[in-house]
Amino acid sequence: MPNFRCPARGPWFRPAERVARELLRLSAVDFALVGSLILFAAAIPYVVEVLRQAPLQARVIAALPPATRAALPPHPRRPWLTVFGSMRFFLALFRWALRDAPDDAREIQDLKHQVRMSALREWLFGLGLVTVLVLLLHAGWRPVWPRFGAWRSC
Repeated sequence: MPNFRCPARGPWFRPAERVARELLRLSAVDFALVGSLILFAAAIPYVVEVLRQAPLQARVIAALPPATRAALPPHPRRPWLTVFGSMRFFLALFRWALRDAPDDAREIQDLKHQVRMSALREWLFGLGLVTVLVLLLHAGWRPVWPRFGAWRSC
């Protein structure tokens, strides 16, 4: 049986664990930058989901029956401007989307389902973003902005 011994370890040899530790050792500025980049990456899905809701809201408002639309709180007349509606309008629209009415058209039912799934994704992505933020803060990360009082130390 052949002898499978490792070659002699010279000064050039470093175990992978040691190399990984050296690569992960960051200064305070590097950790602030890396933490900010991690937080930015965690925020991307949330921001994309919120931006995808604007066309969905326009389609929902355009498909609403006139009586239902009139019952909503004051909001912009043009469907593509609904993103500038009030919080009261959005809460009423979301409450409407949560209720299933037996007389809803198939298109309205599909749009309500899309609104619900979008709200669920937004909530999950937001929860993930807050989780990443809490973990970073627990690890000692502080944002690179704003540094209140830093100007006094000069």
